[in-house]
Amino acid sequence: MRLLNCQIENFGKLQNLELDFQDGLNVFLRENGFGKSTLAAFIRVMFYGLSGERKAQDSDNERKKYRPWQGGSFGGSLCFALDDGRCYRITRHFGERKGQDQFMLYDAETNLPSKDYSERIGEELFRIDETSFRRTCFIGQQALETGVTSEINARIGNVSEDPEDMNRYAAVLEQLKDEINALSPARRTGAIFKKRLELEELKNGCAGREAEEQQAVEGAAALHQARETKQRLQSVLESTNRRLVQQSQQQDAIRDRMEYDRLCADRSDSLTRLLEQERRYLGASFDTLSGEQRAQQLQRALRRLQETFRSGLPSEAEMRGAEKRLGRIAWLADRIAGLEQQGGRRRRKASPKKSTQQTRAFAGLLLSLLLLLLGVYCLLHFGGNIMPSVVLLGLGALVLLLSAARFVKSTGTRSDDQERMAALQNMRVELEHLNQELNRFLGRFYPEMDYSAAADDPTAAEGEDVDGDDIDRRHPNRAALLRRLGTDMLSYSRLTDIRTIAIELSKRQQAQEAFEQSHDMEKLRAIQRPAEAAESLAALSQQMQTLRAQLEALEARIQQLSAEQETAERRLEELYEMERHAQQALEDLAAMEQRHHLLTIVRDHLTKARNDFTKQYMDPMMDAFTKYYCILSNASDEALVTTPGGTVARMDAPAGNGTAHVTSSLTDTAAGSEAVVSSPSAIPFRMDADFNVHLLAEGEARNTELLSAGYRNLVELARRMAFIDAMYKEEKPFILLDDPFINLDPPKVEGGMRFLEAIARDHQVIYFTCHDSRK
Repeated sequence: MRLLNCQIENFGKLQNLELDFQDGLNVFLRENGFGKSTLAAFIRVMFYGLSGERKAQDSDNERKKYRPWQGGSFGGSLCFALDDGRCYRITRHFGERKGQDQFMLYDAETNLPSKDYSERIGEELFRIDETSFRRTCFIGQQALETGVTSEINARIGNVSEDPEDMNRYAAVLEQLKDEINALSPARRTGAIFKKRLELEELKNGCAGREAEEQQAVEGAAALHQARETKQRLQSVLESTNRRLVQQSQQQDAIRDRMEYDRLCADRSDSLTRLLEQERRYLGASFDTLSGEQRAQQLQRALRRLQETFRSGLPSEAEMRGAEKRLGRIAWLADRIAGLEQQGGRRRRKASPKKSTQQTRAFAGLLLSLLLLLLGVYCLLHFGGNIMPSVVLLGLGALVLLLSAARFVKSTGTRSDDQERMAALQNMRVELEHLNQELNRFLGRFYPEMDYSAAADDPTAAEGEDVDGDDIDRRHPNRAALLRRLGTDMLSYSRLTDIRTIAIELSKRQQAQEAFEQSHDMEKLRAIQRPAEAAESLAALSQQMQTLRAQLEALEARIQQLSAEQETAERRLEELYEMERHAQQALEDLAAMEQRHHLLTIVRDHLTKARNDFTKQYMDPMMDAFTKYYCILSNASDEALVTTPGGTVARMDAPAGNGTAHVTSSLTDTAAGSEAVVSSPSAIPFRMDADFNVHLLAEGEARNTELLSAGYRNLVELARRMAFIDAMYKEEKPFILLDDPFINLDPPKVEGGMRFLEAIARDHQVIYFTCHDSRK
C-alpha cells in the first residue's frame, strides 16, 4: 500500500496545501513550526478520524487541537493505492461535534463514490485499531516507545486462524485477574478472606448454644410449674370467693342497719352542733324564743350583714390599717390644736418686744455710724494724736456689731413662726388625706353615714346594741363604727357557720328520709348484729386479700418467666439461624475456594497456552529486531564487526533461546560489498513471549528504560519494524516517521539514514525532519 497525494483545506495551521507522494523514501525537510507533525496527524486522521473527543485538555482533544483558528469546518482528502492496483480517495470534513463530521470514499479512477470501505477504513484496511496503528506504522516525534496490544498480537505473523482469539485474550486475562483478586484469600478485599472472617465470627457466635438450650429448658420447666401453682391458687380463690359471697349476703341486712344507724347519728350530730351555735349567738334570748322565731331573727341578722359585706369582708391587714389611721388622726388633731394655741400666745407676747428690739437696733446703728464718722474726722484733722481716733473707731465698730446682732435676733423670731406654720400645713394635709382614706374604708360597709361631720370620740358608743342604732348618722363616731365593724364581722362569721350547719342538717335529714323510703324499716329495726358472723366475714375478706396478693405476685413471676423464655427462644432462634448461616458460609467458602482454584488453573493454562502460541513467532520477531538493530547501530560500531572492505556482520537469533548471534554476513547498503566476520558475537538483548525487549547485563535481564534516550530509540525503532514485518506479509503499509532521530548523536544518525534506506525498499516511507544532515 502506498499514498499518492493529499489535499489539505484547513487542518490546524495548515491551509490549502497539496502534496504528492512517491514510492520508497519521501523526505519532507521543513523548518520548525511548519506543521510537519500536523501533516503526519492529518494522514492518520484520514484513516481513523479524530480522537480524544472527551478529553478536557486541548492538547489531548484533537477536535480542539486541529480546529482552524479562523473557525469553520476543517479537513481535506487523501489518495492511496493498494497492492492489487485499486486506488481510492478519502475525504473528511470535521465540524464542531462528531455528529457534524462528513466522510466519503471515492474510486480514484472513476471519481465515483465507493462502498468498499466505511468511515472505519483504517481498521478495515490495516485490521488494527488506532492505538495499534500508533504503535506500529505511525512513529511520532518523542513517541517511539511502543507496546503490544491484543490486535498487534493477533496480527503478528497471521498465525492465528481467528484473530479475535488474541484480541479477546487480554480482556479475558484481565477479567480472570479481576475475579481471582476479588476472590483472593490473601487480600482483605477478597471474598474468600471476608467469608473466612464471617465464618469465624459465626462460629464464635454459636459457641454458647448448648448453655442457651439448657437455660431455655430450665426456664420452660419453671414457667410450667408457676402456671400450675396459679391454677391451684385460682381454684382456692374461687372457693373462698363463693363462701364470701354467701356470707356477705347474710351481712347485707346488717350493713343496711349499720348504714341507717350512721345516717341517724350524723343527723343527730348536725342538730346538736346547730343548737350549740344558735345558743352561742343568741345568748340568754335562746331559751325564750321558739325555733321558728330563732330562725327568723337569725335570717334578718344574716341579710343585714350580707348587705353590709356585699363587697366582701375586710382583711385583718385592712382593719389594722384603719385603726392605725384613726390613731394617727387623733394624734394629728391634738398636735395641730396645740401648735395653733402655742402660736397665738407667742404672737401676742412677741409683738411689743419685737418692736422694742427693732427700735433699739436702729438707734444702735445710728450711734455706730456717728462714732465712725467722728473717728474718721479726728484721724484726718488731728494726725498727731491718733489715740482718740482709734477709740472712736473701735466704739463705733462694737456698737455696729451689737446692733446687727439685735436686728438678726428680731428677724429670727419671724423665721420660727414660718417653720411652725409650714409644719401645721403639712399636718393638716396629712390629716385630710388620712380622713379621706378612713372615710372611704368605712363607706364600703356603712354608706348611709355622713362622714363629712364625723365626731371621733374614743369614749363614745360604748353602750350601742348589735344593730348600732345609737350611732348618729349625721355626726357618726368613726371609732364606734370601727368597733361595730369588728362586731359585725364576728357575727357574720358565726351566722355563716350556722347556715352551713343548717344546710348540712337538711342534707342528712333528706338522706335519712330517702333511706327509709327505699328500705323495709320494720325488718331493719328488728335486725341484731351477730358478732361471730362479722368476724367470719372479716376472716374471709382477709383470706381473699391474701390469696389475691399471692396470685398477683405469681402472675408477675409468670410474666417475668414468660419474658425470659421468649428472650431465650429468640436467642436460640438467632443461634440456630447463625448455625445455618455458618453452614451456608462454609459451603459458600468451599465453592469460592474451588472457583478460585479453577480460575487460577485457567489463568495459568491460558497464559501458558498464549506463551506457547507466541513462541512460534518469537524467533522470527527476534530475527527482525536483530536485523534492524544492526542497521541502526552500524554507524557507531556497536554489536557489529566492520571489515576493511566495508562489510558488516549480521546477527541472527538461534531458534528457541531468543538471543541473537553473528552467523552470516549482511551487505553494506552504502559500500555494496560483503564480508564474513571471523568469530560470532552476541548482542545484549533478549525478547520474551510478550515481545518485550530486555537488556542482558551481568547475567540478568534488565529493563531497557535503564538505557539512554538514544539507545532506547534504537531499540524501539527496531522493535516497531519487527512488528511491521511480522504483521504485514502481503499488503505492505506505508510508514510515517516524524523525525524519530532527534535523540541520536551524529554517528547514530548515519545509522538512522541507512535504516530509512533499508526499510524504503519494501515500504513507502514518509519522513519528516527539520535537519539538513538527515536529508
